[in-house]
Amino acid sequence: MKGKYIIISLLIVLLAFTVYKMMQFESSIREERTIKLYVEDESKPLLSKFSDEDLINAAFNSDYYFAADGDYFKMLKIKFLENERQTYWENIFIKGVNLGVAVPGKFPAEFSLTFSEYLEWLTLIGEMNANTIRTYTILPPEFYEALSYYNLHYHDKPLFLIQGVWAKIPENDNYYDIDYVREFQKEIIDMIDAIHGNAVLKEQPGKASGIYATDVSEYVAAYLLGREWEPGAVFKTNEVNKTKHYNGDFISMNNGNAMEAWLAGMMDFSVLYETQAYQFQHPVSFVNWLPLDPMYHNTEIIESKKVREYDNDLESIDFRKFHATELFYPGIYAAYHAYPYYPDFIYLQESYKNSLNHENIKDPFFGYLKDLKQHMQGMPLIIAEYGLPSSRGSSHFSPYGFHQGGHSESDQAKLSLILTKDIVNTNCGG
Repeated sequence: MKGKYIIISLLIVLLAFTVYKMMQFESSIREERTIKLYVEDESKPLLSKFSDEDLINAAFNSDYYFAADGDYFKMLKIKFLENERQTYWENIFIKGVNLGVAVPGKFPAEFSLTFSEYLEWLTLIGEMNANTIRTYTILPPEFYEALSYYNLHYHDKPLFLIQGVWAKIPENDNYYDIDYVREFQKEIIDMIDAIHGNAVLKEQPGKASGIYATDVSEYVAAYLLGREWEPGAVFKTNEVNKTKHYNGDFISMNNGNAMEAWLAGMMDFSVLYETQAYQFQHPVSFVNWLPLDPMYHNTEIIESKKVREYDNDLESIDFRKFHATELFYPGIYAAYHAYPYYPDFIYLQESYKNSLNHENIKDPFFGYLKDLKQHMQGMPLIIAEYGLPSSRGSSHFSPYGFHQGGHSESDQAKLSLILTKDIVNTNCGG
């Protein structure tokens, strides 16, 4: 009997050793495959463009579920009448939550959240009746897995995604720098591959990484490129580059400045890559903010470069100059970060500070949004950031009470409600 147990023990040890060796072998194969994916010839272009005929075919056969048209986004819907499947477009108002991923005790770029934590956040966001998540950069695979899981379980009340692509400021302040352009375009490719569940991203400081195998492309409402562009870098880019036009296959921009031409090129590259690689298209835009709006603000007089924040009306980026071609039905939209306390012209300019909102209260934020929307006719205007901090201190003062900080959470909620109503009542898209 004792010999029988010895033999069983030896067999268990042998089995465990075999499984261990198999896991080692599988791990080495997986590591080898991953390393091969990381090898890149920097001398080759990132994208080989189709012939004109093939590109036209790919564009006209591309899928899309969202489009930017008029004042609002519209979404493709499906209904069944007498067992017949019919599709139609329905306007949606974007009610979004910007998703940062910093948690207490961690740096913002550590990406420490798990699948269950992302799912908990998405569930809470859904319960507050939001319909959209906006991310600033590529998040870890767990986020996209959680988004897919959530939408499969709450398909009657889904959460859509506006996916951002992070952009650094070029070291030389020139967005046309060859190395910078290549790095940003690689980020665009990685983002689109991740959205379609077809990416393996290596570990890099400040960036998410991992195996992206979950396709969430049908839930993506739009792509949003970049961040708040610094006026100084925009000025330098316009100064050293004389490009005034961009005519791409999907995006065109005429009679603009060099920064606008560069942005048109990056948008066009995004659509081109997704059309060729996946025969899929999404609305596309870039981030803008008040210092680069297309309006002239007479309170922003540049008297001296020694004056702090002298450049808040130095340059402009105008969405009216950008157009989608017939190969790009989903179209473009305008996206602004807009706050009621900065720059100062939002409450100093006479036309804004004397504006009355729908409750007949003086409201400069309402006046500004109304002016901005007048310059964004024919496309949705999304206020991609707004609100008021509840920080202890305040870094900008507003005579109308909309300070940058110093609010209780109760006052923060009440004032944010006014701003939200202003967005709705000026016909913004969300």
